[in-house]
Amino acid sequence: MRAGFWLLFGLLTLTAPVAAEQALLVEETFLTVAIDGQTYRLEALVAKEAGGTRLPVALITHGQSAEREKREKTEARSYLWLARDFARRGWLGVVVVRRGFGRSEGASPYALRSCRDGDFGAALKGQTDDLVAAIQAIGKRA
Repeated sequence: MRAGFWLLFGLLTLTAPVAAEQALLVEETFLTVAIDGQTYRLEALVAKEAGGTRLPVALITHGQSAEREKREKTEARSYLWLARDFARRGWLGVVVVRRGFGRSEGASPYALRSCRDGDFGAALKGQTDDLVAAIQAIGKRA
């Protein structure tokens, strides 16, 4: 009797309908940000599960290349896979392209430097300004 119960339980568990994965909404957009009194538009991509409410934010950004052509070809869509992964885990996946890259407005606010220079604070300030401004803009969205 007991073996029959477990067999029936196992069959019901295996054949029970599995909840469908929520559809993901992906928005390719620009975030209007204010940095040091200037307004810029930063290229962005936002991914979330459909029907989601306020979610924790996973802010994703790119690296940088010394080659101008590669900087100009940077696009948020290249990181769609990562934003989707965060969205499936219950986050608002937001990819931000910083100033001086891709279709984002503004010149790069920092000089490309070798890691050997050692002045990381100066090298990172402009980049962090972009990311802080992006978080503020995201916080204002519905």
